[in-house]
Amino acid sequence: MYFVKEFQYFYKMKIGLLFIFISIAFASCYYDKEEDLYSATPVDCDTLNVSYNTDIKPVITSHCLNCHSNINASGLGQGIKLETYEDIKKYALDGSLYGSVSADPEYFVMPRDYRIPPCSVLKIKAWINNGAPNN
Repeated sequence: MYFVKEFQYFYKMKIGLLFIFISIAFASCYYDKEEDLYSATPVDCDTLNVSYNTDIKPVITSHCLNCHSNINASGLGQGIKLETYEDIKKYALDGSLYGSVSADPEYFVMPRDYRIPPCSVLKIKAWINNGAPNN
């Protein structure tokens, strides 16, 4: 009887260790890269005819003005105002607008709690590369 209980204990221990080993093995074999999973260029993203009024201003309004409006900029927005075209162009041309929305490690990533859709980020980049026109 003693050997039966000892065998059962050993068997349960062996199964438990095997389960732990397999779990660790599968968890450590994860090689996916973000670039492979989430394409940097969305297929249906038109960046050829980007307009400030049509493409950029709505993104800034819906994703940035909660903190970076003229009213909230001094507190929530760390003094950065993005309410007018002139304000936005200033940060667009110095690289900080794109750096922040594209999660460049050299800039503060904005917004803090989520990412702006990739197509919108690509449109911001295209608009800046065209000189950030007021169109």
